Amino acid sequence: SRLLLVQLPLWHRRRESSFCYSTNQLCYNHLLPRFFLPFRTHAMYYRVVKTAVWLTAFFAFGFPSKSRTRPPLIFAQAAIVDLSQDWVESPLYNKNRGYCSMQADVVPLGQTRTYLVLQNGQIVAEWYNQEGDRTGYLPSRSLTKSWTTMLFGKLVELGKLATNETLADIFDVPKDWFHVQQADQKKTITVQELLSMTSGLTPGIYQSNLAPQETLQDVLNSADFNEDRRGTFWYLDQTNILAQIMLRRSGLTLRQFAIQTGIFPKLGINDADYEWDTIGGIEGSAIGFRTNPRVHAKLGQLYLQRGLAADAEGGSGQLISQEWVEESTTDQLMDGDVNRVSLRGSLDGYGYQWVVNKDDYQGEFEGVVASLGFLGQIIAYDPRTNIT
Repeated sequence: SRLLLVQLPLWHRRRESSFCYSTNQLCYNHLLPRFFLPFRTHAMYYRVVKTAVWLTAFFAFGFPSKSRTRPPLIFAQAAIVDLSQDWVESPLYNKNRGYCSMQADVVPLGQTRTYLVLQNGQIVAEWYNQEGDRTGYLPSRSLTKSWTTMLFGKLVELGKLATNETLADIFDVPKDWFHVQQADQKKTITVQELLSMTSGLTPGIYQSNLAPQETLQDVLNSADFNEDRRGTFWYLDQTNILAQIMLRRSGLTLRQFAIQTGIFPKLGINDADYEWDTIGGIEGSAIGFRTNPRVHAKLGQLYLQRGLAADAEGGSGQLISQEWVEESTTDQLMDGDVNRVSLRGSLDGYGYQWVVNKDDYQGEFEGVVASLGFLGQIIAYDPRTNIT
């Protein structure tokens, strides 16, 4: 998981499409700045997210000038596209400076398997190391968490759950807590604390040994409670408590809920588009959702469109409430507390399983929201220029 990033020879970086090669000065005299963070997995996050942010300027305005003072953050009006339909490729699809820069600056590192960039709801850049990756089932790791958060938004909207409810409110049958360690303390944990990773739960023996979480009791024992950690960020990679909450309150697994509430159909997601690993017979809420960039882009675009899946009359296109989008992408951490799964000095706030800016952040990532997976998987969107 810890990779050494190295500078690659220029000849290697020139292996581009004929368009990029023919534009010569267009691409290679304006390469993105280099970032070398050796032996840090987060270097991949930094390089790819930074490149995606720079693409907002490339696609919309040409190459940015470092001498200009950055204007105040202004959120553009998102182009609302019907997410139930297949993506449309832009007229400049893979024929733009942003694409050339990705091909020259990111792909040759050998650590990127695929990427896809949307602007105004159309694909402007896309690349696959293997053609099968376009429609395949690629490991998504913790991108699963952000999909889960989106589904929880609908669960809250339907009145089946409130974020201030505790585990005692949800698992209210005495047998739910048989053989659960630290049960009295864990019963007080709220849904909001689980979503923001501030519950005081820390990885337990189940996570270190990767033991299965076959039952509710297994899941509740999969993390230890530490009162000293409560209220501060502590990342839980594999605990699937949220999947159990979904099952208890809706009577459905995450996948069943996504289908039966019409969420996946309205996002144009069919059974053949993904696989979702099960743990104890239900889909995992922390990891396990596997799909491809064209499907993951639906989640980023949905959030960019503030929960709208289509520009329909009468509000029928509002798939997830705008209030939930805003709440789940607002930093939930206390002042001075930062998440430790993101980029150094930026995107170090944490919403509901989305990485976000701290309230006082000003810089090139301002306004960007991202979901990060353990192996470098990223969903990111920038409301300033409508890029996902």
